[in-house]
Amino acid sequence: MSDGTAEWRRGTQQREEREILNLFADDPDAPFSIHRFVEHGALACGKHPGEWFGPSATARCIQALALSSVAAELRVYINGDGADVYEDRFLSLATADDGCFAPTLILVGIRLGIDRVTPVYWEALKAALQLPQSVGIAGGRPSSSHYFIGVQGDNFFFLDPHQPRAALPRCDDVMQYSAEDIGSCHTRRGKPVVHVTDREPTVENEDEACRSAVYDVETLDEDEDDG
Repeated sequence: MSDGTAEWRRGTQQREEREILNLFADDPDAPFSIHRFVEHGALACGKHPGEWFGPSATARCIQALALSSVAAELRVYINGDGADVYEDRFLSLATADDGCFAPTLILVGIRLGIDRVTPVYWEALKAALQLPQSVGIAGGRPSSSHYFIGVQGDNFFFLDPHQPRAALPRCDDVMQYSAEDIGSCHTRRGKPVVHVTDREPTVENEDEACRSAVYDVETLDEDEDDG
């Protein structure tokens, strides 16, 4: 895997990129395939195909699948109740047996409002997405979830997880992936979303789902829906 010492750009670390994508291949043997998520969700979280797979269940699945995959070389910290991340607990998880720091994903679960994001969180959300270590914000409501990946000015950029793509096969030799295979895992179709103030969106013909998307964000929470 990449050591993270240099800023990543597509095509600059081809083997490392392919190794990461192979972890998410559409194959039951891939550590983070949709098959593994569905299997673990049913067994451990009581979530079955066609049911709303809430943020808390998703976080627990990510943690469990990472723990079961040696190839992923990833540890996952879930904050539990509230937004606090405790340094001692985090360091205990993130420190390897040899004393070195292990790559660790922190999943912070917090409800940001009742029916929309409370204004006090607006600037914090923008700042969080600008952190070099940020992997984005996932959340929403049933059948209307988005994955926010960045911010520019007052516009939030998101990826819509509901757009289907061709299946990515799993390869024993990751260099066998074609350019088309790799390209199917990338997109330039991120959409700016109107800021949580009541401004008009900057994209013409933006639909109501896009205008309300930021209001709907409830990151990694909803324990009452997860059972």
